[in-house]
Amino acid sequence: MGTYSDYIHLQREFVQQVGYAGRVVVPDDLIDKLAAFLDAHASDSMVSYYAHSLLAQFYRLRTRARSVHLFNALNATLRNKRVLIELFLSPRDRHPLPARVENYDAGALWLAIDDLPHGYDKANCIGRFAHVLSPELLDRAYTAVLAFPEPFQTRALGGLFPHVDAERQAAVFSYLCAQFRLWSDEAAYRLKLVFPFMSKEHRAATVALHVGADVPESWTAYLVIRNVQYLQHAEGERLVETARRFTSTYLRNRCLLKLAAWLPAGELDALFARFMDDVRKHAPSSAMIHNLIQFGAVMENLGRGEVIQLALDLIARLDDTQSDLYNQQKYGLLLFILPLLGEDDRTAVFDIALTVRGGYRKRLLARVRKHFDEAHNFCEIRGAAICY
Repeated sequence: MGTYSDYIHLQREFVQQVGYAGRVVVPDDLIDKLAAFLDAHASDSMVSYYAHSLLAQFYRLRTRARSVHLFNALNATLRNKRVLIELFLSPRDRHPLPARVENYDAGALWLAIDDLPHGYDKANCIGRFAHVLSPELLDRAYTAVLAFPEPFQTRALGGLFPHVDAERQAAVFSYLCAQFRLWSDEAAYRLKLVFPFMSKEHRAATVALHVGADVPESWTAYLVIRNVQYLQHAEGERLVETARRFTSTYLRNRCLLKLAAWLPAGELDALFARFMDDVRKHAPSSAMIHNLIQFGAVMENLGRGEVIQLALDLIARLDDTQSDLYNQQKYGLLLFILPLLGEDDRTAVFDIALTVRGGYRKRLLARVRKHFDEAHNFCEIRGAAICY
C-alpha cells in the first residue's frame, strides 16, 4: 500500500480508539503503529507531514509530560530516529512547543541527529542542540563531525565550539582559520559567531586574520558589527585603520560608527559631513538610509527629529517603479524605522505607505495604523551603538 493509503487506514484506527475530541490519551499500541508507519515509509518526504497531521488531530492538549512520553514511546520503537527532530523540535506554526529540548533524552536526541544525512540540516542540529549533550555525547559528536564533507564540517564545528574543552576549541579554531585562508564564507561566518566564546589569544588571532589586505570588506565589517564589545584597545585600533580603507561607503560608515570609541576627536563629525555631502550629490538608496539611522544612533548631537525627517524624505524619493513587488525598498525601510516614529511623523509615513504597490500596501498600512493607534511609548534614537 502507498503512504497515503496507510495514513488513511491509521487515521481510521485513531478515530475508533480515541475520537476527535482529543480528551482520550492515545494508547501505546497506537503509538507503536505510528512508529511502524514512519519506518515503513521513511523514504517518503510526506511521511512526517502525515504523522504531524495525526498528532494534531488526535494528540491534542499536549502537555510537557505527554510530549515526553510520546517521544520516549516512539524512540523505543523507531528504527529511523531522524523523524523525532521534525516531530518534536521543529514547530510548524508560531505556537511554542509544550516541551523544550532539555526535557527529552539527550542520548535519543543524538541518535536522531546522527541518523540525518550529511548536509546543512545535520550540521545545524548539532549546533542547535549541542548544549544538551553530555561530555560523552559531545565526544561522539566531535568525532562524527570530523568525517563531514565541507562546508558542513565547518558549520558543525562552529556549533560545537562553545561546548567543548579548551584543547578541542584550539583544534577547531585552527581548522576554522585554515578554512578562512581558503576564502571559505562559512568559516568567516563561524568565526564571527564564536568570537565571544574565544580566549583572548584566539580573538587577537581572529582580528589579525581580518585586517589582511585581501580579506573581503564585508567579512571584516560584520566581525566588528557583531563583536565590537569584545575587542581589546589594540585590536580596535587595527580594525579602525582597516575600515578607513574600505571602498564600500556603506560598510566603511557602519564599521567606523561601531568603532566610534577608537576614533580621535573630530573624525566622527568629519565622517558625517562627508556622508551628508554624498546625500546631496547622489540619489537616495537603502544603504544610505540605513547609514543615516546608524549615525543618529551613535552621534548624540544629532536631533531625533532631524534624522527622522531626513530619513522619511529619502524614503519618499526612492524609485521603486522598476522593482519587483516583493523587493520594494519603501516597504522594507518604513518597517525598519517604524519603531522610531512618533505622532509628528504620522502624515508623512501614511503618504509614503500609499505609494507602495500591490498587496504590500495594505499590509504596510495595517502595520503603520497599529503602530500609531496602539503603541504608547515610541522608541527614541539614543546615543548608543545599534547591536544586531
